Amino acid sequence: MLRCLLPVLLACTATSAVAATYPVDPVRTQVSFSVRGPAVMHADGVVAASSGQVVFDPAQLQDSQVAVDLDMRHLTTGFSGIDAWLRGRGGFDVADFPTARFSSTQVIVDGGNQARISGDLTLHGITRPVTILARLMPSQDAADGVEFVGEGQVKRSDFNVRAMPFVSNIIALKIVVKTFPQK
Repeated sequence: MLRCLLPVLLACTATSAVAATYPVDPVRTQVSFSVRGPAVMHADGVVAASSGQVVFDPAQLQDSQVAVDLDMRHLTTGFSGIDAWLRGRGGFDVADFPTARFSSTQVIVDGGNQARISGDLTLHGITRPVTILARLMPSQDAADGVEFVGEGQVKRSDFNVRAMPFVSNIIALKIVVKTFPQK
């Protein structure tokens, strides 16, 4: 999912050879998810970031880091019944687990603006390793900020999240992280 992170960071900080920390913009950072069931059952949703930061070192790209907190209480699919179930005890139980967190542990540059970002995802009180294929690019709407788009997938059962009847165990993720310019 993080396959896009490195080129963006490189392009944004080409004039600087030292590591820089960029705060995540919670308004423009989000994780989209998609779940499928048999036949035509399909649901898409979004969870917004509440905070986070990207540490980018243009001289040592493999030393770059990303950490993002997601506010699970604001998870939405656009369908109130599905939202209520997903937020409830049968789903993500946001009353007890209001925040999900991704924290990178390794960045492997795959060339160009592509990278594999491995890290720990804590969701529903359980932490599991996740790898995101990312593409990094200059931010389109914040001068000197960093932006990356990544994709990956998780198994809901790895986090003890039950499913609505006939819902796939695989949840596809699309991650968009945008930062504020460094101050």
